[in-house]
Amino acid sequence: MLYGCGDGVQNSPATAPQAVANCGTADECAFQDSLWTPILIRQCGGCHGENGSGTGEFAHAVSSLAYLEATSRIDRNTPANSFLVTKVAGGHNCWVQVAGQTDCAESAIRMTSAINNWVNPAAPPPTSGGSGDLGSVASRLENPSVDTPPVADPIVLETSAEQTQIFRTNLYEPILRVYCSNCHSESAPQAQRQTPYFAQITNPDQPGVVLGADVDTAYAAIVDNRKIDINDPLNSRIYLRLAQDSHNCWNVCVNNDPPVNSDSEIMLAAIVSMQTALQAIAPPPLVEGLDESDTNKGVFPASRGLALDQGQVISGGSRVTSGQIALWEFKEGTGNVARDTSGVAPEIDLVLNDQADWVGGWGIEFNPGGRATASSITASQKLRNQIVNNNAFTLEAWVVPGNVTQEGPAIIATYGFSETDRNFSMGQTLYSYEFLNRNTASGLDVANRANGQPTLITDPDDEDLQATQQHVVMTYDATNGRRIYVNGQFTGDVDTVTGGTLSEWDGNHVFNLGSDVGGANQWLGKIRMVAIYNRALTDLEITQNFEAGVGQKFHLLFKVGHLSPDLPETSYIWFEVAEFDDYSYSFINPSFIVLDPADGSPLTPSSISLNIQGMRIGVNGTLAPVGQVFMNLNKDITMPNLNDAGNARYVTLIDTTSGVTIDGATVDNVPLSATGTIIAKQRGPNADPPDQFYLAFKKFGDIDGATSEPGTAVQLNYNYPAADSALPNTNYIAGIRTFEEINATMSALTGIPITDPAVRNVFLELQQQLPSGAELDGFLASNQMGMAKLAFNYCGALVDNATRRDQFFNVGGTFEFDQAVATAFSTDAKKNIILDSLYNKMVIQDVSSQPLKTDLQTALFGQPDGLFDQLNNNCAADPNCTPDAVRTRNIVKTMCVSVLSSAAVTTQ
Repeated sequence: MLYGCGDGVQNSPATAPQAVANCGTADECAFQDSLWTPILIRQCGGCHGENGSGTGEFAHAVSSLAYLEATSRIDRNTPANSFLVTKVAGGHNCWVQVAGQTDCAESAIRMTSAINNWVNPAAPPPTSGGSGDLGSVASRLENPSVDTPPVADPIVLETSAEQTQIFRTNLYEPILRVYCSNCHSESAPQAQRQTPYFAQITNPDQPGVVLGADVDTAYAAIVDNRKIDINDPLNSRIYLRLAQDSHNCWNVCVNNDPPVNSDSEIMLAAIVSMQTALQAIAPPPLVEGLDESDTNKGVFPASRGLALDQGQVISGGSRVTSGQIALWEFKEGTGNVARDTSGVAPEIDLVLNDQADWVGGWGIEFNPGGRATASSITASQKLRNQIVNNNAFTLEAWVVPGNVTQEGPAIIATYGFSETDRNFSMGQTLYSYEFLNRNTASGLDVANRANGQPTLITDPDDEDLQATQQHVVMTYDATNGRRIYVNGQFTGDVDTVTGGTLSEWDGNHVFNLGSDVGGANQWLGKIRMVAIYNRALTDLEITQNFEAGVGQKFHLLFKVGHLSPDLPETSYIWFEVAEFDDYSYSFINPSFIVLDPADGSPLTPSSISLNIQGMRIGVNGTLAPVGQVFMNLNKDITMPNLNDAGNARYVTLIDTTSGVTIDGATVDNVPLSATGTIIAKQRGPNADPPDQFYLAFKKFGDIDGATSEPGTAVQLNYNYPAADSALPNTNYIAGIRTFEEINATMSALTGIPITDPAVRNVFLELQQQLPSGAELDGFLASNQMGMAKLAFNYCGALVDNATRRDQFFNVGGTFEFDQAVATAFSTDAKKNIILDSLYNKMVIQDVSSQPLKTDLQTALFGQPDGLFDQLNNNCAADPNCTPDAVRTRNIVKTMCVSVLSSAAVTTQ
């Protein structure tokens, strides 16, 4: 166990007693399952058990007794304000490890999530709606405000003779050919040969002879696979592989000895030299279609530019969490551990080997030999312990098979011991998914039952498995046996084995991704998410999870209203954009949408009739050379009487009635979800600066060669209920602020700019965890966790800076931030400085539903249960806590977080 105070964290010698679960009421059982079992008994039992040294026995070994103590230490309305949360956020007993360091903010977030799961059971799944329900979405959009002009890259890599020679002189001959050709060349031994061949050598027996064809091949590999970022050398992959991953260094990977140049520094210097030489011959940067001097491509009006992280992140809807016992979202992006973030102990963290890589937009990729294995048998036992007694489970995954030729079956996920001994497995055989499960009713001998036979395999003729991103769900219960779902739909393959139990499951097995345990039956491809439930999800719940989607998705609006006087200014082309993988973005489901003017005035003109042709996507000032599947688009749009609320103000640009045109060929019966394209990354979304997008049109109404103007993000969400005619243009009297609204609100209230490094990186990390829509019934525990962590960073940036805190708090008096707690809070007048500042600057006071100042005073300084007394008394009872000036500032930060992450701020 760990315990701490203020800025310190120390080891605790106490150990927790044997736990006894004996809940009675539904609320007691929810407490037991959500908070007591996964956190309190494990992390707090050493001190807060029976007769423990800590104040309160909320981690008593008997769950019903712990429940009585815990109920007075939580805030059911705002879990983030709970004493258990603020205590951890202040530095006490932080247990979560992030990047090898104890993280109190993350510990507080997990505590908040557990409390929220206890007091707010999962909402039922929606009965209608989805990503294609544009009518309900369009009625709730807001006009975007981002207006950034597109910027072309100063240097554009092309396989010209001049550029190839510069590559040869600076990078190929001195480094790549010498140090990388043992793997990245067609002449490398087959066992270690790797693409791309950016160190190509066809005559390794003649090291002194450099062939021009080899240089051409190597440079093409560098350019086509974006292994260097010539405009931002620090973002170059071949540099980062040395600097961050210590990949096949030939001497010293990083500079541990200043007199010695590290391999990564040598590589970076070579890229910079190449950049300097290319700058000398580069023409002035041109945005394709914008500059009249660009005579080769033609002149078009150009759009404004938009980076991906300026978009609105959309989770796609609320996922089903009831019964979820393991979850891997692969958000880490670095290191070799993928963490189980389900909140159900023990966490089954997965260790990635060297052949498993992170992919952009959250996920991991398995190359030959790649796998991710549970860190221990003990952790994996959670699966048997949670599932066997229920005799039902669900295995869910978002996968991208590497090809449709894998056999074995190639194992995507398994809970097993070897290639002949497993509890369950998800696998691939060519175009089919396979489901293996150890069941007493299989009718086979012990050995075959132990291998999950007989297998359930999807009909090969249906070709359910495709080498593209798919949502795959496998469920089991005694009544229906095994069922397989792909992209939300039951495949129709019926299990021949029903009834029976899972009692033969072996508790000494290990959970593994990418192959069987030990490496047999290798699977190649990407996994974006995996979840396991201790029950069989219903068809409706599976559809809900499919519609929720996976990874980071951004809804972008590109303004086109300026292109024609026959359009309202608030006319847009909408795309859903996401990182598809490390190399590309996906652009899907384009639609034409008209929004209400921000000032509420009627739309002018009041009707639309226009034709759109030849839509293309531009990146970094250049129209993408491939992936332009909408270039032959020809769509007539007619919208009568836009000011009539009964008329639709959205039109999908791609439909299935007249067929879909892809690269000049008409394809019939293509579902709406398939109407998209893949556009190659250039710099990527995290470079400085990141990739920017714009749209161009062959014809837009009466204008030829026009492009869209401001590409930007809007507030979109799935699964809205039917509109209430009694409410103007909204379904909600109150709702949750969404991603960027929360960030902008916290910035405005604290005075900390959203660009401040102390909060910007945290916001980008947490976007997927913050609310994606305003509806209260879709609010999740993870949403509150994200808001609490973001508030923690804003309040830290405010209080830890003397100038900022003086400007914020020292209005009605001077608060003594540099004094010990007893002095700083010695009088009501001093306490009121904090109270008045937080209330007056963070709480809207002209809304009847908002709390009164007396309510906040009671919450912060009421006796004996106010936040101050709790923090002060707990410090006094803790011999390791010093009530000094640091503690004073920590108390103020905690009060700030309790207000900034509360419903008084986050609802609207």
